[in-house]
Amino acid sequence: MINEKEIKRVKDGETLPLLSDTMFKSVFIKNPNVLFKMIKDIFELDNEKPSVTMVGYETVTGPKKKSYRGDILIKLSDYSYVIVEMNNSESDSVLERNFMQLVRVHSQVLPEGLEDEKLKEYKMMSLNLNYLINREKPPVEMHAICNLESMKVSSFIYTICNINIEKCQKLVYNVDVRELPKAVRWGAILVEKKLDKISHVLGDDMISMEEKEKFMDTLRELSDDEKVLKDWIVEDNQRWREQGERRFAIKKGREEGLAQGIEEGTRIGIEQGIEQGIETEKKEVILNMLKEKIDKGIISKVTGKSIEDIKEIEEHL
Repeated sequence: MINEKEIKRVKDGETLPLLSDTMFKSVFIKNPNVLFKMIKDIFELDNEKPSVTMVGYETVTGPKKKSYRGDILIKLSDYSYVIVEMNNSESDSVLERNFMQLVRVHSQVLPEGLEDEKLKEYKMMSLNLNYLINREKPPVEMHAICNLESMKVSSFIYTICNINIEKCQKLVYNVDVRELPKAVRWGAILVEKKLDKISHVLGDDMISMEEKEKFMDTLRELSDDEKVLKDWIVEDNQRWREQGERRFAIKKGREEGLAQGIEEGTRIGIEQGIEQGIETEKKEVILNMLKEKIDKGIISKVTGKSIEDIKEIEEHL
């Protein structure tokens, strides 16, 4: 249940962030031209026709034919699609997963046997919006198919753009936003809650003044919409719950690893102690035999120690 206190979480002069299924779909369905310009700026598309359609999609993966529902699929044309994924965790395999997802969606939505003249329009793009800051990576990171020898792009059929939205947000403060790449500005807009800041980052060069006015009005309207707010709260709570579960799993894994390490260390310590005890006892036996003037060859056969080791022990008599 969502109580009244939660429903009043949006303050005056603020909006729900666009980085959620609920707000992203609700805002851009009403502002398709703005969505197209954002995609065009991020992927540097040449197409000037503002035509976008959001469609739902599912892919089937694995031997058990598990169904996977993606976040958002945007259709730019019969040959051009954009997948929008919203991530709240870093993964070493995120790039590989994105490429596999592009191939899966491609197999379901794009026609086969395209004529050569259509290949330039033939694109599958993934817009990966990341919540968490990775200090080692740039705010906007582009990937495409390249030639390994020349390291030049061979094809733009599959393109992935990773945007670290919180890093983008940090970059737009105390600077002239016009000096920043538009992809960085869009990244900041997607996570920003303050309406005046969104207006500032948009400036007068990202979209037309008419589009900007309608876009800002939509943000205000939907942030006051009780149904949208409830859906957003459910989604936001789910995101925090998943983050909590991941942190718990990591913590549990570390604790189990530590316990296993201690157990293994104890076992090794005991084994080493036994071995050390045996060695000490052998030395005492050798010393006693040497005192009795027993031949070193016989001592070696009895104790298993080499003649050199026995001579070294003898030096400490």
